[in-house]
Order: sequence, then C-alpha cells, then structure tokens
Amino acid sequence: MTETGKILSELKKAKRGRERLIGYVHKFASLNGLNPKSVGLYVFPNGHAIEDRYPTEKAEKEFERIAQMYHNGIDLFDE
Repeated sequence: MTETGKILSELKKAKRGRERLIGYVHKFASLNGLNPKSVGLYVFPNGHAIEDRYPTEKAEKEFERIAQMYHNGIDLFDE
C-alpha cells in the first residue's frame, strides 16, 4: 500500500470509530431518557446524529463521561 493509501485508510478508520462513538452516546441518551442536546449531540429529523457545534460545558462533560464508558467497553444492554 502506498503512503497516501495508508493515510486515507487510517482516516477512514478514525471516522468510523468516531461515528460508532456518536451512535453509542445517542443510544445511551435515548435509553436513559436524556435529551440529545444535553449530551452534546444534534439529531436531525431523519435520525442522523452529529456532535453539537456549540455544546454547553455540562453537555461536553457528559459526552466525555459516556465516551469513557464506550472506551472501557461497557455494554448498554448488560444488566
């Protein structure tokens, strides 16, 4: 693989990882009855979720707390 191909592959992998994290945070918020805005997300009417451009400090901290759960491998459906 060329150097450019490696870079593009790594970028694609990082983007997929970020999209999975956003999906995890969105699912966590919906399962726990939280407003997506309160966890730093904006959800379009078609259901697509992205990070809020200007989240509050509290929402940023909540997003990071949930992201830490994601990185620690905590399953949302474990009871």
